[in-house]
Parts: sequence; C-alpha cells; structure tokens
Amino acid sequence: MRHLFAGWVPGDGRTLFVVGDPKQSIYGFRKAEVMLFTNAKQGLPLDASVTLPLESLVLTTNFRSQPNLIDWTNRLFGDTVMADPRPELDEVPFIPSAPSPETAVKEHAVPPELALFINWPDAPSCRRREADWLAYGISEELKREPQSDIGVLLFARTSLPVYLEALQCRGIPVRVAEGLKLSERPEVRYLRQLCRALVLPQDHLAWASQLHSPWLLLGYSDIYAVSLEPSEAWVEKIRSYAERDERTASFWESLKDARRRLGHEPLADVMETAWLDLGGARIAAEWWGSRGLTCCRRFSISFGRRRPVSPWRRSCASKSFWKIPTNRSTRTPHSPGCLS
Repeated sequence: MRHLFAGWVPGDGRTLFVVGDPKQSIYGFRKAEVMLFTNAKQGLPLDASVTLPLESLVLTTNFRSQPNLIDWTNRLFGDTVMADPRPELDEVPFIPSAPSPETAVKEHAVPPELALFINWPDAPSCRRREADWLAYGISEELKREPQSDIGVLLFARTSLPVYLEALQCRGIPVRVAEGLKLSERPEVRYLRQLCRALVLPQDHLAWASQLHSPWLLLGYSDIYAVSLEPSEAWVEKIRSYAERDERTASFWESLKDARRRLGHEPLADVMETAWLDLGGARIAAEWWGSRGLTCCRRFSISFGRRRPVSPWRRSCASKSFWKIPTNRSTRTPHSPGCLS
C-alpha cells in the first residue's frame, strides 16, 4: 500500500476507502489482525515522516434483526464478555447496533432466550442435551403455530446428526439447506434401503424400513401387524400382509417388475424402474424439492453407467420433476427427522 500511495499528500483530493470488520479479524483469515484496524485509525504511514490521515466510519445500523433482538444483544455483550476489552490481546471494543428505521417491527415479538449447557459428563452428552432442548422448544412453537417455518443455524455440520436425531424423536419434519453429504440426505437413505431390499431379500431391516418409507408410510399399528405375520423373513411378512392390505398390495405390485429384472439387467436400470413405479420422483420433488430429486439422480448414477430409459419413463420422470411447490415451504408431517 505504501508503494501504491507514494506521492500522495493530505488535501490533494485523492482518497482511500477501505472496508473491514475487526470482529471477523479474530479468526485470522488471510492473515487479518485486529491491530491493523487499531493502527489504521491513526493514519496510514507512507514513509518515516508522512502519514496519510484516515477517518474511521463505524456502521452501526442493523438491517436484518428486530429491535428487541438488537437491544438484547447490545445489553448481553456490552455488559459481559466485551465490557472491558484488552487491546494487547486483540480484544475488540463493543459497539452497540441500532435497528434500521425501515425495519417492520413485529407485534408481540418473542423475547430472545439464552441457554447454557455444561460439558458434563462429556461434550457429546452436553450436545445431546442442547439438541433435546432445542427440539422441545421447536415442538412447542409448532403446537402454537403449526404452519410456521423455523430456521436453525448450526455452528458446524459435524454436530448435525445429533440435532437430526433429536428432531426425529419429536416427529418434527425438517429440511437441511446445506451441510449434508449425499449419503446422509434422507431421500438418498430411503433410496439406498430400497436398493438393499431388492438386492438382499434376507436384509430384514431394509425390508422393514420400507413400511414407513415415503412410498408406503404405514402407521405404527400397521407395522406392528406386519411384524406378527408368521414368516420369519420380513420380505415374506410384507408379501403376506399385502394379501389383505390395499396400500401394501400396491407397494408390492410396484416392485414386481424390478424384482423380475433383477440379475438380468444393470442394477441402475432396475433401481430406476422400482423408484419410478413407486412414485419416487414425484415424492422426492414434493418432499425435498429439486435438490432432493437431483440427489436421488446422483445416487442412482453411482451404480454405474445407466442405459437410456424408455421415452415413457423419461416422460414420467420429467413430469414428476416439475411438480415442485414454489409458493410455499415443502413440508410433510410424515417426513423423516432429517434437516433438509
């Protein structure tokens, strides 16, 4: 910067405009240092005798948050962790924010709440308690406002499975915007279990999981009734139960073509047949949107090079793809407990 501004003198009409955030500098991204901001307030030294004066302009207007949240944050940080900053440790002075005059203030805004959890007896246990507390709070809010949308921002994706499990236990349908690997996404996990069921008839868990999959969704009483069927193998329990249950019979009938082709054609083609016959493309689009449909396609491609499907099947897949709600949040009371 000294080479760039060589020859500048105060008052010659040339200006320098720099944007930064000392609070973000504490992470050290791109060698950022809090001290650089502190020193810049005294001016930019061009050489040993000339300093280019800089005027510090602090932006305090918050355009994102409600006034009650801004006021609560100002009091919390201004009176506690940032009350007495130590410059020698690169601690940043606290600067209170102010709401934008254009912010539409919500009536009866819910006051912010802070919950602290102790790492006892260990960190994983603490994380589970926090996830349970969060899931309970969300479930109570949904009782008051069943159609409301609630966002959860996590510090890191490594803890995501803990929160998913807690939300699933509360029966809360959720969707992850980002953060899940392909193999962790709920729509892909359902598809993988379907694949295991077709390839491994002896995989009892894979077949049992089909009973509460998006393409069947039996209630727990029906699942218990299936478990009471005399056969030991779950695939046979389902076949037997299908003889007297219409939904299970439709599911079983949809798999006939795929099971007949299994071992004679590429697995990717067989899986696509089963998935489309079960309405998988339509369900993936309705439950998880275009992202879910794309993830299912990517997973099916992982089986190997797929041969072109018939024009009729391609047409069905295309129609299912475009059946995506765009004017409301995609939610379903039967969605698995996975943030999506």
